[in-house]
Amino acid sequence: MTWLQSLLKDLRILHPKSTLFYCDNKVILHIAVNPIFHKRTRHAEIDCHFIRDKIQDGLVATKYIPSAKQLANVFTKPLGKEFFSTIKRNLGVLDIHYPI
Repeated sequence: MTWLQSLLKDLRILHPKSTLFYCDNKVILHIAVNPIFHKRTRHAEIDCHFIRDKIQDGLVATKYIPSAKQLANVFTKPLGKEFFSTIKRNLGVLDIHYPI
């Protein structure tokens, strides 16, 4: 998203709003804004510093969303049939073999 924002700026297309990232992990959201790191989060330190800087600059905003409503899960996790169907419907994907 940072690259895309930079590209839009180079093309003189202004986008005044922050890029909104949805996350289903409250701990990660807390770590992203908390300047104190613990031993268990050391591996995520560089990424979190980068994101924290973008949040402080106003380029990125984060928001919690429950896992059940996280549409990206369909692309990243194995899901049960019912959960998969719900997300597929929310994405607006249609079955070409059974048109409505």
